[in-house]
Amino acid sequence: MSGDPTRLSAGLVGGAEDAEARIAAWAREAQAKAERYRQVGETAQELRLTATSRDGAVRVTVRPDGVVTDLVLGERSRALPPDGLSALVLDTMRRAQAGIADQVCEVVDAGLGDEAPETRSMLVEELRTRFPAVEDDEPDPYEDEDDLSRAPRDDDEDVPPRPAANPPGASPPLAPRPGRAQADDEGNEPW
Repeated sequence: MSGDPTRLSAGLVGGAEDAEARIAAWAREAQAKAERYRQVGETAQELRLTATSRDGAVRVTVRPDGVVTDLVLGERSRALPPDGLSALVLDTMRRAQAGIADQVCEVVDAGLGDEAPETRSMLVEELRTRFPAVEDDEPDPYEDEDDLSRAPRDDDEDVPPRPAANPPGASPPLAPRPGRAQADDEGNEPW
């Protein structure tokens, strides 16, 4: 092998300088990518999704991780029996959570474009598994809002009737006095 030693050393030095430039460019790209992901994460964490029950009795707001951040019980909620209200709160919460995957996907698309489609797919699949779509074809067992005392339909056996609203001027039922135990139905026992 013959060759000019200065030429050989210049090639090595140029190669090292090129390698340093490539590493510096790669580091800048990685830093820019990390910043884009950080911004997408921040934007996604700021999302709030709100759902309202069909009758307006309940409004629930959730974060992208599904945690409830706000629960508003409207005036109509007072006419619901406790188990009916509980079911309505949970249903409304699920409706709010059902939109999480789509909203997060929009944020990711806006912030990252076509970058990392595998990551996006995994994220959306995970969110859809945790917060599935809610079937909207189930009828509202209390859809007749004007008749609060109606009996359940034949097909809604598990739904208790809404209690009749107190007539105007009527006093609400008295609450038990503090410190007094309530007797149970069978043995008049305070436990």
